[in-house]
Amino acid sequence: MGCGDIKNKNNKHNNHNHIGNEPKILDKIEDNGSELNQINNKNKFYNNKKKILKSENPILIKDKDSEKINENSKEKINNYYISLGINIGASKTVYSIFSKVNGQYITNVLLMNYSRIIPSIISYPKDHRLFGDNSFSSLKKNISNSLNNLSRLIGLNDEEYKEECEYMFSSEKNLKLLKEKGSECIIADFLSLIKEYYFEKEKIEYDFTTISVPDFYDYSQREELKLICESIEMKDIKIIDESTAITMYYGYTKYKDLFEIENNLYKNIEINILFIDCGYSKSTFILSHFKYNEFKVENVICIPNFGGRIFDKKIFNYCIDKFKEKYNMNNLLVTDKMKYRLLEVINKQRPILTLNDEIKILVDAFYENKDLEIYITREEFETEIISKDETFDLFLEKLKEMKKFIDEKKIK
Repeated sequence: MGCGDIKNKNNKHNNHNHIGNEPKILDKIEDNGSELNQINNKNKFYNNKKKILKSENPILIKDKDSEKINENSKEKINNYYISLGINIGASKTVYSIFSKVNGQYITNVLLMNYSRIIPSIISYPKDHRLFGDNSFSSLKKNISNSLNNLSRLIGLNDEEYKEECEYMFSSEKNLKLLKEKGSECIIADFLSLIKEYYFEKEKIEYDFTTISVPDFYDYSQREELKLICESIEMKDIKIIDESTAITMYYGYTKYKDLFEIENNLYKNIEINILFIDCGYSKSTFILSHFKYNEFKVENVICIPNFGGRIFDKKIFNYCIDKFKEKYNMNNLLVTDKMKYRLLEVINKQRPILTLNDEIKILVDAFYENKDLEIYITREEFETEIISKDETFDLFLEKLKEMKKFIDEKKIK
């Protein structure tokens, strides 16, 4: 199946307004066939319209040799199957391995030889394709031919394409490239390159593919992604929410570590944890319940358009305004190269405000040999840059909404 086949089967979805439509807060689960039956045939993630995963005793492999089991056993692996897990984020893409070995579940997500993090970028310079680290390292040369924010591109209409390209390095040229190739082909290219360069060259054998998607994805977006994966012959595709993936990961790798208790007494302990996932393009509040052998997502609230890129864009506009004011350049035209150079510095400096009271945005010879040098304090960032943004008010509103749910359900 080629990209043309994907487009023909998904034209009916292209006019739907996906981005910005938030899911119902609780008990609204689409029946999209995303149960991971191979993990445990007796249980389903969407059981009674709540996401539940029951597991056997989880073990974390720390031995780099895949032919050995954990420290409790040195036997060869005789009976196993492997799930390939992929998360395409707006800025980073992660893949890892989830295995069942000799009847026991094993997560290899912490192993560098089984887990990789690469930039969610693909470039089309002339007659070839670049992706991930190669695309990122050559970005300065291929700004107009590169696309990022890949997870945001599925199931958009033309107007939504335009909105997403505002967060890319070359808005107009990126939009043209996006329309020419189509989001389906771009995602298919990106995943096929990952499959070729990481799975096939490293000879990673796997039995099925699990892809975690943002909780705001609707049914048509999930089906479109599944169709894309089928077109590049990925094995037995399963789609789960990111909230489910986060809960699974924490339950398998962190739950027991919370309690320094001997003799498996932690089996009798139940806890609730509120995860606040502030990503690059969206934010999610996830309330999860943990007890021995069972992890459950109690509530999810997702804000599709509030994340780090909003802050970057606000700081970018703030810096441009200050630069214009300083040098009296009201008619300054910001080129793609200028935009890229400034955003690159902002992306590195912004997180520093979490620890420091001030950051320095410096771009040498930004325009006509004039340096852009601006200091931003945390107070200025909070009061002048983001305080007037409606999406920030929405973030606080949704946080209060989650607190209300917790209070009403009397959850500790």
